[in-house]
Amino acid sequence: MKENGVRWCAREYTRINNALTFLPNVHVNREKMIALKHSILAIKAVSTFNRYLKYFNALDHWLQKTITP
Repeated sequence: MKENGVRWCAREYTRINNALTFLPNVHVNREKMIALKHSILAIKAVSTFNRYLKYFNALDHWLQKTITP
């Protein structure tokens, strides 16, 4: 968050931070991610869930670039 914070407005920073709070702190597998999806959709709109997917995808791409030399 600190690396890209200067590129985001306060609203976007809050949205990303809120989305990341849904991620589990443990190793994930397909079943856990499906359960996470259902738990998010139970309390958030589909459009919000889709936005969260965008953030999770961006995080995944960033992690892959960071981990892979």
